[in-house]
Amino acid sequence: MRSTTTARLLRRLAELLGQAVSDTGVDAAVGIELGPDGFEVHLRPADDHGPVTDLLRGFDAPASWDVVGVMATGMAYPLETGRLAAEPVVVVHLQARVGQSCSLVGPPAGPLRRSTGAVGGRVADVCRRSLGLPTDPPRGTPLPWWAARWLDDLATGGGIERYRTEAELLAHFPGGRPFGPTQDLDALVSHGQLLAATFPWPALRRAAAAGAVSVPRIDADDAAWMDDGMFARWASGEVTPCAESLAEVLPRLEPRLGYALSTTLRRWDIPIDPAPVAPQHPGGSR
Repeated sequence: MRSTTTARLLRRLAELLGQAVSDTGVDAAVGIELGPDGFEVHLRPADDHGPVTDLLRGFDAPASWDVVGVMATGMAYPLETGRLAAEPVVVVHLQARVGQSCSLVGPPAGPLRRSTGAVGGRVADVCRRSLGLPTDPPRGTPLPWWAARWLDDLATGGGIERYRTEAELLAHFPGGRPFGPTQDLDALVSHGQLLAATFPWPALRRAAAAGAVSVPRIDADDAAWMDDGMFARWASGEVTPCAESLAEVLPRLEPRLGYALSTTLRRWDIPIDPAPVAPQHPGGSR
């Protein structure tokens, strides 16, 4: 099938599904079989217990399906006004097995317009993986993910009201110490960089698929079904941003430890704001 023909067909199918979700208000995953005399649509309606993307998570579409997608309702929040000016919208995303995709968005009464720019995110990921297609490759190393897990554990775990030593901080680092003893935060900088270099996203995904690494809200079957790019994005999206966790942790640290921790993140090229300021008497920690 020529690319121009596929593009027109996807657009028309998306318009029909957009009208259907506007009329019914039912979110659903969609599978479409194309034939010489028309097409056959398979729908799996969503329930009220999770996002529509969960309907395709871990799903392998039958070989006879030419298109997989989602149709859903939602709320749009203008950047200028946020939730104060929220409006209902209809979203349809279709992914063809031959590689092309189409995304339409608009008010329930229509008309729907084509989304501009490349379509990414969780909807695109689950649709592509359902058809066995690759997703966008991962960006960067897993080091920010390891750091986010560390800070989140410091912020929420252990029942410690105030951390007073580097050892107490290091005890929460989730990457272990497989490359020799880590005695201070200076050594942890190199340790974290080595950990990320030794276990890049492909290796980390394989370890998660084998059950050797625990990833929040991604089980071994999920990791095996995902590809490296999808795994990297979803794993990163399931942890609290470093800056947010750091803001919770800093009030529980001695000043010299707060400076050392912030500096560690900076040396890992993880942006934090504001930049760390050295205490007047930092003591023995740098």
